[in-house]
Amino acid sequence: MSFKQMIGQTISKQILEQALEKDRLANTYLFYGPPGVGKFLLAWKLAQILLCEQEVNGSTACHRCSSCQKVSQLRHPDLYLIFPHPSANKPKEEQEFEERFREIKLTEPYQ
Repeated sequence: MSFKQMIGQTISKQILEQALEKDRLANTYLFYGPPGVGKFLLAWKLAQILLCEQEVNGSTACHRCSSCQKVSQLRHPDLYLIFPHPSANKPKEEQEFEERFREIKLTEPYQ
């Protein structure tokens, strides 16, 4: 599934497609909104496109390479799912999170 096949999120899809076409991706994207609007699906598809091993086109993943398969199963080593949760130790958790990511060597070109 490419961005074009997704229903809704028109503006978000357009922004991401343009960034991919121009190879001008931001270092961070924050997907927010009420439950059920497609935040997770859009982020997941972006991850699959970025981590795909094949040269398909700007906004489509091949869905056949090992990276696409791992992302589909949510087990790619460079895919991190972060969900907000209330916590009294938020500053400590954020610091631990930052330290963890400083030590990680990514396997793909988008670092």
